[in-house]
Amino acid sequence: MVQCAYCIVQEWKSVRVEKLTWVLGPWSLIILTIQARAQRARAFSPLGVSLNCLLPPVLTMSYCITYKSQNLIYLSRINMRAIILAGGFGTRLRPLTNTKPKALIPLMNKPMITYILDALPAEVEHVIIAAGYKIEQLRDFFSQSKYPFEITVHEEAEPLGTGGGMKNCSEFIPAGEEFLAFNGDVISSINFSDFIEFFHTKGGLGSIALWPVTDPSRYGLVHIDDNDNITAFIEKSEAEPHELKKSGEPGAQYLINAGAYIFKSEILELIQPGKMVSIEREIFPNVLDSGLSGYRFDGYWIDAGNAEDLINAHKILFDNPLSDIKDQYPGLVKRLQTQFTGAKFSPPIFTGTRIEFGEGCKIGPYVCFGDNVKVGANCTISNAVILPDSVIGDKTVIEDSIIGEANNIGNNCRIFNYYITADNTTVDDEAILDGETNN
Repeated sequence: MVQCAYCIVQEWKSVRVEKLTWVLGPWSLIILTIQARAQRARAFSPLGVSLNCLLPPVLTMSYCITYKSQNLIYLSRINMRAIILAGGFGTRLRPLTNTKPKALIPLMNKPMITYILDALPAEVEHVIIAAGYKIEQLRDFFSQSKYPFEITVHEEAEPLGTGGGMKNCSEFIPAGEEFLAFNGDVISSINFSDFIEFFHTKGGLGSIALWPVTDPSRYGLVHIDDNDNITAFIEKSEAEPHELKKSGEPGAQYLINAGAYIFKSEILELIQPGKMVSIEREIFPNVLDSGLSGYRFDGYWIDAGNAEDLINAHKILFDNPLSDIKDQYPGLVKRLQTQFTGAKFSPPIFTGTRIEFGEGCKIGPYVCFGDNVKVGANCTISNAVILPDSVIGDKTVIEDSIIGEANNIGNNCRIFNYYITADNTTVDDEAILDGETNN
């Protein structure tokens, strides 16, 4: 079975090359016969006639094209697998993760992991989710979900790290094929089809998505050369300012691993099974000679690992033009102001359904409410996430914090400094909850 083919293709979606035969004829004509599965493909014949067709499930297509190397476009077989690493305990988001796995923590009222799934390209036909903690919740969630690819929630009986987690899923990755892999708590604007094309162009063992940051203190860093080949990995504990590779992006200095990868299956052979393995520290530095490339992208990148990061993730999705949230909240705020005339709303704000606001409330900016939330009179809420089925008492102030599901927050409370309340929590009247001292 052929991994790839070359043909003149202007636009295509969901094409799977099953069989390829070619004959080099006179006048440098290449005759391609491709047995493919496709939803839609657009190609050009040698005469320049555009061929648009909605293809049946299996169809044999023949293209006769004049050989001009600069016009050849890469066509990859579409049956890729993707691994999502979601095996951790989410300790930095406790107490939210006391009752649900981190992958199902809401971000803009959607489970975090769905942002990765919704962005996957048509190349992917099977997603393997490496999970352990509260795995039955994940299995139940995906048993009720509909995606255009198969989803397997695969058990990781104990935490295995990024490398060990991938190795644990190796039974689903056919030998000799490439696969995508993602950290489950990273949300980004990566165009995965472009990422795959970049990998095909560069070749080598794999490609790693890279993101520019101005403050490198929290991250391990990646060095690249002028051709986007990775030359070194610098752990944050080892980094010296004079060693750091500038990214060249305006307003940014350093490149970090963005938690998205595409590898050849051979990398899995280098990981010991059943062991805790960090692919970043134990595998990457040893395979530079095999070819690792760094893929840079624009837009946004979110590591939603703790309360502050999760709140900032909402802000990024509110503000970034690549997020569809930005187009929704102006009309929503207008409707809220019309419905609740005694309250004041400062956008951006996002809400679920069945929500109530009392007289004198000051809501926003940067607040996301889940479904079925009731906010009492004269409350002030900003830069916060209020999860579903919660009641907020009168004159309560919530700033830079997360309120768990089904909370009952009393009157005259103050909750601030990235405090997180657990699900099903009751907070007494006049309570003061400071994230710096109480979490």
